[in-house]
Amino acid sequence: MGTDSKIRKRNLSGVSQIGIALEGNRSEVEHNTVFDTRVFDGIAVMGDRNEIEDNSITHSAESGILLQGNNNEVSENRINEAPIGILKASGSIGNVISGNRFFNTPITIKNPTSPSTLDN
Repeated sequence: MGTDSKIRKRNLSGVSQIGIALEGNRSEVEHNTVFDTRVFDGIAVMGDRNEIEDNSITHSAESGILLQGNNNEVSENRINEAPIGILKASGSIGNVISGNRFFNTPITIKNPTSPSTLDN
């Protein structure tokens, strides 16, 4: 993973394959507006101890927020028109997800089962 302290605040991103992508630790992704992500996720965060807070995400092709990593905080985001609101990658642990609002989103939070816990 990348280094810490990458801060993404108050951006406007639309009509793209992915709205905001961040690979790093101890970063903040806050107060952004992401819309019309046509291929992947509105916001994709890969790393540990990041804060994804108070973002507005509308119309994502895969998920509003893709979360891959440990001990991240995802709170107070508004996600509208996404097949999955928040998609946690297998093996991610210790993440806190709270206070998010979902509209027109059939699956609000999806936490795939880790391959090690599947029955053979």
